[in-house]
Amino acid sequence: MSKQLAVVYTTIKAQGFLVVCYIFTFLDAAEKKLVSQVCKAWYIASLHPRLQDEMVFILTNRTSSQTVKNIANRCPPNLTFLGLDSSCNTKQLLSAVTYEWGNSIRQLSFKASAISEADLAKVISQCSNLQCLDLSSCDSLFLTSNLLNKPDVHNLIKDKLWNVGDVRLCNNKYLSNDTFDSLMSRVPNIRSLSIRGCHIQSTTATYLTGHAASTCVLTFHHLAEFLSEQVMTVKALDFSETGIEDKSLTLIAELPNLHLEELHLASCRAITDAGMDRVCRNQTQLTCLNLSGCVKISDHSLRMIAENLHNVKCLNVTECPLLSDDCIYWTTVMKNLEELQMGNCVRISGYAWKSALANQAFTSVTALHLGYCLHINDEVVLEIAKLFQLKHLDLSFCSNITNVSMHAISANLVKLESLFLSGCLNIENFVLNTSEGISQPEFACRKQVHRNDMQQGKSSLHYGSNIPPEQNQVCRFERQYVEPFHYTINNLGRLSTLSLNVSATLSVASLAEVILPRIRYLDLSDSLNLTDAILVQFSNSCPLLEDLRVSSCCKITDEGVSYVLAHSALLTRLDVSRCDGLTSACLQTICTWSRSLRYLDVSACRRLHVEEVESLVVKMPHLQIRQQLLRDKGGSQLGIVPIQLVTAKRRSIFGFNY
Repeated sequence: MSKQLAVVYTTIKAQGFLVVCYIFTFLDAAEKKLVSQVCKAWYIASLHPRLQDEMVFILTNRTSSQTVKNIANRCPPNLTFLGLDSSCNTKQLLSAVTYEWGNSIRQLSFKASAISEADLAKVISQCSNLQCLDLSSCDSLFLTSNLLNKPDVHNLIKDKLWNVGDVRLCNNKYLSNDTFDSLMSRVPNIRSLSIRGCHIQSTTATYLTGHAASTCVLTFHHLAEFLSEQVMTVKALDFSETGIEDKSLTLIAELPNLHLEELHLASCRAITDAGMDRVCRNQTQLTCLNLSGCVKISDHSLRMIAENLHNVKCLNVTECPLLSDDCIYWTTVMKNLEELQMGNCVRISGYAWKSALANQAFTSVTALHLGYCLHINDEVVLEIAKLFQLKHLDLSFCSNITNVSMHAISANLVKLESLFLSGCLNIENFVLNTSEGISQPEFACRKQVHRNDMQQGKSSLHYGSNIPPEQNQVCRFERQYVEPFHYTINNLGRLSTLSLNVSATLSVASLAEVILPRIRYLDLSDSLNLTDAILVQFSNSCPLLEDLRVSSCCKITDEGVSYVLAHSALLTRLDVSRCDGLTSACLQTICTWSRSLRYLDVSACRRLHVEEVESLVVKMPHLQIRQQLLRDKGGSQLGIVPIQLVTAKRRSIFGFNY
């Protein structure tokens, strides 16, 4: 009888294990980390191979081989080596990784690593299931023109790269025709190729001929010859931030039997409407097109995209200054469009957006990015609020939107997962209750117009004609947003990314009612009214916070930051740059509480001394700290200043760039 009970118990235990594994599939990385700490059985369930597909393990030259052995049972499929050197510790780390995880690795990255050819070959030889190889910013690897062609290396890797379909060679300044061929000749089934930021010439220089040209430069003509041999498998190309011109783009687009699905041409300033015309006529199966920063394209390119690319789902035309109101019509024709990025297109008026949205356009769009569009106002946002399927919305620095827009978003876009409102200084309070923040005459006018329309049987899409001109603007608020008027940001229960500015009218009492249980990324930068009390309330409202950015918040002190560090167990990234209220006590708190912190930015914190920051680096070697010294004309140190550029900050708010 005891044996039968043991069998039954084992069966029930196995079934329970499978149930727990199934539950884990509905959780993201942060939630899995929390739930796995419940008990040992749940921890073991979190190590199931199916649950590791979305996990990316990042190892640096500070990672020891013993650390790899301690987590060997995880078997991560996605592995990134960041900034490796040629030291003995690196060789030991690579040996431990290939021994423990070699057969499970499917995506391998060596970003910004000074890895040798021999070490690369040893790692690849142990990865029998490799599908993606990233050698971005590995300049030292491409100094030789005989890459991976030495007899011992050739025999070592042999057919290990046959299953690789995604190759990324971004930002390699020494990439040439010979080194490109040496590597890509071993990847016969390439599907996606990225050479973003590489130095590629349209034609070979006249003073370089024969073998000298092949070993010194990479040309688009040579790339076209390579792609002509891979036309049956290549589906995605990334030429962003290169000097590609219309002639080279046409040469590649017109290759016979080449049917691309993704094409990225971000910041390719030499491309014009003529080049896009040839692309649209020949590559009609494109589903993803990135033209951000292509300053010479105009409405004609949008027209060609609408007329020829009927399957396009993702379109990025950010920072294209020649686009005008006419392009909005052509975007409405794209019926399968799911993601649209048109930020910083300054010539597009708010009337064009309102007209297009009022005609029930963009019904399939789930991600809309309109940052830095200064003509976006409340009327446009009220129309955007009718796109109930939206999951990502970026209205950064749309300075004309107010509380009305915030309430419309909170009331209708309940599926939102990310919301960017940085620079929207006219949003005075995003946690308003009832008619708070709106004058009584305005609110009474809205209610009266709504009742009149209901009595006369008017549609909620029509506005009352008996509204005084001075109150016409506020009465444009849609009837379904008016009564009852109790919607706050709490209504956005799926929100995981939030970026906004804290205004002077935001009170601690009103913020205490905010509950954002799924927030992972919170950006409150440049909020001059952000105090310790408000920061504490945000910390209590976001229990799963992983990334917090409060740069340029001058009222924050050690007390507020210390509370956040002590109560945010999952916090891995903290940006407190240009916060002059922080002292060395903040660094002491980091040493005490921040076991999970991996990135810290203390740039331009005037009261923090360089010696104190260097001491923190010694105590916490796993912590990456951003710092740079600023010196005056006499050579004396002024403090720590940010190394990031303004343009980098502007781009960082677009969380869905390709």
